[in-house]
Amino acid sequence: MVFSRDPDFGRVAWYVAVAFAGIGVFASLVFACAWLWISLRSEKQMSQLRSRAPAYLLMGISLVPIGFGLLVGAQKVVHITTAEKADGVITYTRISHHSFVKYSFYVDYRTASGRFHQYAFTDTPFSKAVGDKVTVLYQSEDPRQVEILAFDTEWMISALLLTLGAAGMLAAAILLRRSKRVTA
Repeated sequence: MVFSRDPDFGRVAWYVAVAFAGIGVFASLVFACAWLWISLRSEKQMSQLRSRAPAYLLMGISLVPIGFGLLVGAQKVVHITTAEKADGVITYTRISHHSFVKYSFYVDYRTASGRFHQYAFTDTPFSKAVGDKVTVLYQSEDPRQVEILAFDTEWMISALLLTLGAAGMLAAAILLRRSKRVTA
């Protein structure tokens, strides 16, 4: 057994295990409900369903990235609306070698508890120049942990997942339309 002074030590592994267990239970419930629903269909209904099954499967699979994209976006919106805001100024731009999220920043800003010069926990593909005015987001209980209000990695992940899900839904709609023409 490993002992640590960090109260969060080892939690990530448990979170991952619980997430996989939850996904497994959800998938099993969906499979069981689909099995029950299919078993109650007539032979004519089943022949129509067989031609449409790939489209329905693709729709179901496409709902997963849409759900995760909405979840990430909703968490970001909640974070932005609940965070304290302050006006800040970029004092240093750090450029990484990663091509996707290339820029992060240091900012000067003032809160009710004082003036701070901090690294902003924001990774974004868009640069900002030294001296640019920005909105700084922080929690009142920890004004030193800041983030710049910008299109950052969380927004990119949400947009990417929603785009992926929408593309899958579009492909499923095309498949469904073609299968309806064939059975008609």
